[in-house]
Amino acid sequence: MSVSIRDVVKPWGDADRRVGEQVHDLVLPRLRDILLSAYRQVDASMPAVPDDLYAAEKAKFGFIARGDFSDDYFALQSQLAENIASMTDYATYLRGYAVYCGKMVAELLDASQDETAENRNRMAESAIASVFADLTVTMGEYFRKEAEEDARARAVLGKALNALADRDLTYRVGDDAPAKIADARADFNAATESLESTMTGIAGSTEEVSGSVSEIARAISELADRTEEQARMLEQTVSSVDQVSDAMRTNADTARRANGAAAEATTLVGRSGEVMAQANTAMGAISNSSREIEKIVSVIDEISMQTNLLALNAAVEAARAGDAGSGFAVVAQEVRQLAQRTAENARNIRDLIETSSDHVGRGEKVLKEVGVTLDSTSERVKEINGLMADIANRTETQATAFGRINESVTNIETLTQRNAAMAEETHAAVVGLDGSSARLGEMVGQFRLSDATWPDEGDMKAKAG
Repeated sequence: MSVSIRDVVKPWGDADRRVGEQVHDLVLPRLRDILLSAYRQVDASMPAVPDDLYAAEKAKFGFIARGDFSDDYFALQSQLAENIASMTDYATYLRGYAVYCGKMVAELLDASQDETAENRNRMAESAIASVFADLTVTMGEYFRKEAEEDARARAVLGKALNALADRDLTYRVGDDAPAKIADARADFNAATESLESTMTGIAGSTEEVSGSVSEIARAISELADRTEEQARMLEQTVSSVDQVSDAMRTNADTARRANGAAAEATTLVGRSGEVMAQANTAMGAISNSSREIEKIVSVIDEISMQTNLLALNAAVEAARAGDAGSGFAVVAQEVRQLAQRTAENARNIRDLIETSSDHVGRGEKVLKEVGVTLDSTSERVKEINGLMADIANRTETQATAFGRINESVTNIETLTQRNAAMAEETHAAVVGLDGSSARLGEMVGQFRLSDATWPDEGDMKAKAG
């Protein structure tokens, strides 16, 4: 229940007024000095009380000294108290008023030395009562002003808190706020600025996160599809590698058989070389025999010529002998014919021997060429044998390597299938994260920010979907 100052501070009665009149008359001549001492508590550099201020204070002193707490007094005192309240704080005002009260009583006692002790006490009590009545009115003005400042401060803070409750982070407490909440104003403005900056950053970051999550979701979806495709391709690769591995093992077996055949061919070529050497030796012997036979035929040919000459001489001698040599002439003729046939056969044999010698010569040449060819063939077969052995070893090594590759590809296929399953799980998690990002965006979007643009709810739901 509030109490009005006017209900407490009331005008005095006639007896008190008369005592107050005496106080007024004794103190008034010294009022300016009293006021200067009091006001120097507020402003120590004040040289003198200004005339307008003194006039107002003098008028107020006339009211309070006589106990004239009328409407005119309250009007004047309200104006003075409002000015004082705007100039200084409550504690300084009390300190100055204490000086005012003490100086007034001291000056009163000094001016009333001729009065009786009883009268001096009544005047001192009257002066103190008037001063405290005035102080009560002034304090009431201070309290009223303080209450108004408190109400205005509550209104300012309430408006700021309502704006914050409405998620308006752009609201700031202005410079017109009461001085008593200057710290609260600075703290509120700093807090809202920091919160707005944070929420603006969150808004931008959440939008970026939403976009990034959407991109990640699409990328993971594509990765899952590609991983499944890789799994199918790896399955086909495993089958192909199995086929290649089987083919390599078959090639290894074939290469080993070819190596064996090449070794046998090398042996056969070696034997063929030996046979060719024997044939070459036989051909040489035949050539030597042909030369010997040719010598014999030459001897036979000479014998035939000599026999023919002897037969011719015998025919000449038989012709000289006449009839006695006719028989011998027939024999000589036969011998001559035999010698001619022998010579003819000898020529035929010589021709055959020469032909045979030519054939044997060509045969020796061919055999030499065949020998050279067989030697080259033997070297090539040996080289082929070595190459086939290398091929067989390398093919076997490749078959082993392909077996390892097949095992590795099988492991890769298993890992790829696991990766595909993990990609599906990650995609589901990213979709959930995208939805959470959209919900976070919706919550941040409820705040009013000065420079932040936030996608509307439809965009966020579209991203979340």
